[in-house]
Amino acid sequence: MDEINVSKYIGKGYKENSNGPDFYDCYSLVLSIQKDLGKDFIDFRHDAKSRVERAKAIEEGKKAPQFEKIEKPLAGCVLILYYNNVPQHIGVYIGKGKVIHATADRGVVIDELRTLDVEGFYKVK
Repeated sequence: MDEINVSKYIGKGYKENSNGPDFYDCYSLVLSIQKDLGKDFIDFRHDAKSRVERAKAIEEGKKAPQFEKIEKPLAGCVLILYYNNVPQHIGVYIGKGKVIHATADRGVVIDELRTLDVEGFYKVK
């Protein structure tokens, strides 16, 4: 798969602790896209402490055996993004150098991978 279709998410709003279909936070967006891809994985709880703990667990390969760290991004893989050296945000690589993610100030958007501070790429098993 070279690219995934995420057009139904573009332009949706951002709202903390929401699960779509009109508003998403970064974790509910990733969960929804992964479900669209036929992947079912541990739901992320919607509070900052839990998200940081879950992102660290994914990064370390603990408590999240359904994630496999990969060297290069593949369409549909999950990205963990750092802010101030702490995993604070996740998105999905959609292919052709682009990432979809939900941001507090812009809602659900697509950005160039090269503009983001990416910790790593994770394939959902």
